[in-house]
Formats: sequence, structure tokens, C-alpha cells
Amino acid sequence: MDIISEIREGLKKPGKSKGGLAEALGRTPSVVTAILGEGKNGKPRQVKAEEVEKIRAYFSDGPDSPAVIRPAGPERSEVEPAANAPALSQLGDFDVEVRGISVGGADDEFYFNGDVIDHIRRPPGIRRAKNVFALNVSGDSMMPRYEPGEPIYVQRTNPVVGDYVVVELYPEDDNQAGKSFLKQLVRRTGLRVTCKQFNPPKEVEFDAGEVKEIYRVLKPRDLLG
Repeated sequence: MDIISEIREGLKKPGKSKGGLAEALGRTPSVVTAILGEGKNGKPRQVKAEEVEKIRAYFSDGPDSPAVIRPAGPERSEVEPAANAPALSQLGDFDVEVRGISVGGADDEFYFNGDVIDHIRRPPGIRRAKNVFALNVSGDSMMPRYEPGEPIYVQRTNPVVGDYVVVELYPEDDNQAGKSFLKQLVRRTGLRVTCKQFNPPKEVEFDAGEVKEIYRVLKPRDLLG
């Protein structure tokens, strides 16, 4: 069995995930995506010898493997609901689209693939908000603020300095989506859009003429109202 087949089989085991494998390799989740050939070019990345050892160690069922805890079920809650607590039906419908993305290269860029992969609940703070959709975070450049795979609500609106944003660039090919990045807005001029990331900490500049759209990531206080 080749190493890619070993990875696919290993990911079927309880408690094993692409995120966990990436952590075991000391790399970002996009590396696992590239190894499996699930990236933009669809070609598996070559696995280094030292990576093979770490991969097999991660999926090992040996005595040093952590035990998988399988609880019988959640314990009954002893918390009493408040007298004026809203009913679940008052918290919003599941009508916010989760837009699908495909992961790009090593700079944590991703591409909107045009699909709607799920719907999540609309929080009360954005009950009447327009142009809102959701994404699952790709890459770890904004950790610890945003974890890979974490859902975020974004809105097509005018962000201000300090906002977390998704910057979408015009595509290089009209038949493809443009690159997108999750960052924090530092400043914006007629020529440049400057953002920053946390991991590793650095500023990233975009040519304003290449920026198609800047979406504002909604904050908890926006969502809760």
C-alpha cells in the first residue's frame, strides 16, 4: 500500500483527522491537502522520508497511541433555563449559505468554488442583514484568532481599519476564481490595501487594482446584537 493510501485509510480511524496529521507533521493543513492531491492542481505532492515516519507514527495503533474515549452519552443538564429565555425557533433560521472553497498554496490563499455546501443558523444580530454568507477558515495564518475549519460570517460591506476581512482578488483566468485571503485590515489607499496576519506575524500588501472585493468578517457583537 502506498503512503497516500495509508493516509486515506488512517483518516478513517476514530480520532484521526487531517488537522491532527498536519500538527504531527509540524505543518499547515494545506500540506496534507497537497499530499493527497486535493489542491488546486490535483496532483499529489511527493512525501519526504522523514514525513513518512511521522505519518505512520500518527496513525499507529501501538501502545503509545492515545486512548479514544467513547462516552455513553451526554449527562443530563442541571442548568435551569431563564424564565425569559428565547425559544430555539427565535434564534434565526438556517438560511445563511456556507460557501465552498478550495485550498490554494503555501500562503493560505483559497478560492471560492461557486458551490453552497451547507446552511447555518442566522444569529439574531444579523436577522435583517443583507449580503451575508459564511466560510470555513482555511489555513492557520490568523491563529490564534481564527482556527482552521472554524466557520466565520462575512458580509459584502465597507470595512474599516482594524476589521478582519476576506480579500478577494480578480482571477488571472476568466474561467477560474480569484485568490482570496483572510487577514486584518491595516490601511487602504487608492493604490494599496495593506493587511496583517498573525502566524507568522507580517504585513501583506495587495495592489488595489487587483482587489475585486473586500468582505468584512462579522464580530461576535455583530452576530449577537
